[in-house]
Amino acid sequence: MKMLKQRPQFTTSQGKGALAVQALPAAPAAMQQAGNFSALLGEAVARSAGNGAATAAVLPLALRPDTGAELLELQLAVAGRMQRLQQEWWDAWNAWLAEFGQLGRANTMSEQLEQQYNITEQFTALLKSQASDLLDLQENVQVDYGYWVAQKLEEVTSSGSGALRLRRPAGS
Repeated sequence: MKMLKQRPQFTTSQGKGALAVQALPAAPAAMQQAGNFSALLGEAVARSAGNGAATAAVLPLALRPDTGAELLELQLAVAGRMQRLQQEWWDAWNAWLAEFGQLGRANTMSEQLEQQYNITEQFTALLKSQASDLLDLQENVQVDYGYWVAQKLEEVTSSGSGALRLRRPAGS
C-alpha cells in the first residue's frame, strides 16, 4: 500500500484548512532596486556636472597643442570603441535573423511555443546587451574624461596658475 503525502494545512483567522488571502509583505526588494537606480542615476548626473565644471576651469588650456592632442586621442578612442560595438551588434543581429529565418514548422503546440520563446529570448538578450554596452561606454567616457580633466586641473594648480597667465616679454 502506497502512502500519500499529506497536503499542508493553512491556518488563518477563519480556522484550519480555510484559505484566506493575506496581504503581501512590503516589497523591500523593489524599493531597494528603485533606490539603487536613483543613486546610480544621481552619480552619473553628478559626474557629468563635475566634468562640465572642470571643463570650464581648464578651458584656457584648450589652445595648448598637448591639450588638443590628448582630447583628440580621447575622442578617437571613443569613436573606435563605438565602431567595434556597432560591428559586433551588426554581426549579432545578422546571426539572429539567420536563425529566425531557419525556424522550421513545428509539429506540436509545445514545440511552436518553445521556438517562439527561444527566438524572443535571443532578441531580448541582444537588446539588453546593446543597452548594457552603451551604458558601459558612457560610464567609461565619463570616468576617463573626468580623470583626464582632473589631471589638467592639477597641472594648472601645481604651476600656480602660471599656465593661465600671460607671460611678459623679457626686459619689459
